[in-house]
Amino acid sequence: MLTESLLGSYVDSTGSQELEEYETAKTIAVPLLKNASGDQAALEASIAHAHYSGIVEICHATENHARLQTLLQQGTSTRFPRFVLRWHADRNLYASVLNLGRYCQEDLRHVLKEDPRLAQFAWMNDVREKRYADARTSLTRNVGDPGQCLQDARLFLSLGKLVSSLVDDTATRKRKSQDTAIEDGLVLVRAQEMLGVPDGPKMTHADLFDLSLDQLGQEDRDGEDRIQAGLCGLALAEVLHRPEDMKGCVESAGRVWARSVVAEIEYWKGLAARKDLLSQELLEKKIKQSIFARLVQVYVQNRSNHEEGKCEDDTVDLGILHNEEVANFVLAQRQLDDDTKTLLKIAARLAAEAE
Repeated sequence: MLTESLLGSYVDSTGSQELEEYETAKTIAVPLLKNASGDQAALEASIAHAHYSGIVEICHATENHARLQTLLQQGTSTRFPRFVLRWHADRNLYASVLNLGRYCQEDLRHVLKEDPRLAQFAWMNDVREKRYADARTSLTRNVGDPGQCLQDARLFLSLGKLVSSLVDDTATRKRKSQDTAIEDGLVLVRAQEMLGVPDGPKMTHADLFDLSLDQLGQEDRDGEDRIQAGLCGLALAEVLHRPEDMKGCVESAGRVWARSVVAEIEYWKGLAARKDLLSQELLEKKIKQSIFARLVQVYVQNRSNHEEGKCEDDTVDLGILHNEEVANFVLAQRQLDDDTKTLLKIAARLAAEAE
């Protein structure tokens, strides 16, 4: 046929001008051949003349996946496999990219690494190939900047934690660093959910911390919600200043404890003014009713449960009972007089005894 003769005339072309004309001839001849002789003839011509777009388009349109897979396995260069993968990516056919990539693994890994659209799916291929350490790295990277959907972040972090359990590199610094990043990320996700913002974009560390302080200080808010906000703030205080900024941890934790006191400063001042008129039992009862005392008690209980569970992470005790620097930060607040400071110390002691 005329189309076959046209393409055949360029087979031995070497000059750049001739090769360019050859490519143009393919784009013209293959559709004509398809109309005249059908898909199979056009496909064979596309294969014979390395017309990549013709091969992929016909195989896709006719669902001839087996032929395309065979061609990928037979490939002697990277050009065709990478063309095929990018062709599917350009059409948002990401599942097809991963499926076809099984037959050209090296090319798939290259495309997943180099193409920003595909990078988020690299972990799937890593898990399929049992490269669990690489999958963990990919999943950690998928947790993007603020603005990412919170539930997407939770999914990637949870999968990262699961995959990490399959990696046999418990002693390496990289493993510890990535596991810490995953755990810290999950702390932020849980904090945002507990603070009542479970939908929408992921918030920044600083914005979450400020929100926890704001909710902790709202007098018209339910007491349990305020305590929960305080616990979030203390968890965020540690995560916010990793890995070595203990001064920052202490200051941020101190701000949380101080907010729980200052938000009820009139309550504490009134209690201090009447403490000599109250029985010991009634004074202790009123102290225990404060947000500060309740927060201390819950925090101490959580720490105790943490230690009994023998958790192997690096969480720091930022409680007012066992961290002298935190306690000193709180007691240094200018709103506190000596009588109020005494009551706060009693509150901390009562919380420890209750635990």
